[in-house]
Amino acid sequence: MANNKGSSLSNARGREIYVGREFRDSISLLDVLYANEFEEEDIDSAVAKKTEADFYRGAPPQWLNFYWDERATSVDKTTPFIKRDGYSELIKNIQKRRKRDLTSTIKLLHQPGSGGTTLAKQVLWDMRKKLRCAVLTGPTSDITAIAKQVIHLFTAGSQRNQTTVLLMLEDERIQQNLQDAIMKEIAERNITTHVPVVIILNCVQHEKMGFDVDLNKHVLEMQESYKNTYKKHLRSRYLRPLIFLAKVNGVVRQHRVFACVDGKEIEVCAYQQSKVWMSGDVCFYLGFTIRGPVAYGIHYPSHSDRIKEEEPRKKLEVPDIKSMKDGAVRS
Repeated sequence: MANNKGSSLSNARGREIYVGREFRDSISLLDVLYANEFEEEDIDSAVAKKTEADFYRGAPPQWLNFYWDERATSVDKTTPFIKRDGYSELIKNIQKRRKRDLTSTIKLLHQPGSGGTTLAKQVLWDMRKKLRCAVLTGPTSDITAIAKQVIHLFTAGSQRNQTTVLLMLEDERIQQNLQDAIMKEIAERNITTHVPVVIILNCVQHEKMGFDVDLNKHVLEMQESYKNTYKKHLRSRYLRPLIFLAKVNGVVRQHRVFACVDGKEIEVCAYQQSKVWMSGDVCFYLGFTIRGPVAYGIHYPSHSDRIKEEEPRKKLEVPDIKSMKDGAVRS
């Protein structure tokens, strides 16, 4: 509960209406993002910081991540969450659909781990005071029950207080059936409205996308974001690796390290600059800090030690950072 009045929902006039426990219990299949989420709550900073650290280590984003970032931005005048590629376009698409059919769908295609879910939740967070935002978290076996709860969320309050539901889901298989069930519920309840009832934001994972990605460009953008946003706060701190991807082949030229990935060379930072003392082929563990890609455990292998491109990559056991400092990591 956000404050003594309870949880609030946005309405079509840009104001908020308050709902009680009975309403919240009636929409158990939906994770509703209330308009006043966390407001006037006494948030434990240790919990918030742990949630933040978990997110940067790869955990799914929580609403607390966005609130804590928004609060820090307001209080400390720091730069807010970096808006991911596609954020502005997604906002525009939602705004267009607010003037169209009773129900509509936006499909957000993304690769696993690329930040698609974070992008979608960022949009829901930023629109929580304009739309009634929710994520489908319950079982999807009873489509009719889901449709009824979506309509219940839309109709909360008087007719003039109604406003569009922005519903996020991550299941392409139920999209059309859910849309049909919602339309049936609208007809059976004889709902008349001047605003759309629901906009479905469907996050769909695709293992392979049909376009080429300029990896060097994205690495440069990541490094530029670090320079503009975090460097002044983390100048003297050790940047802990967030993830390790794999052990990869690379090359050293003029004391600069390049990872060889899918036939492309990507410049990365050396964790230990002393390890790039001569030009030649190298192997290393490719990891990422908040600054960008980093080469850990660099060593100059014999030809037989080079990783064969045609061999499938084994699941990486994350090496000990201390061993990387003491010497080369051996596979």
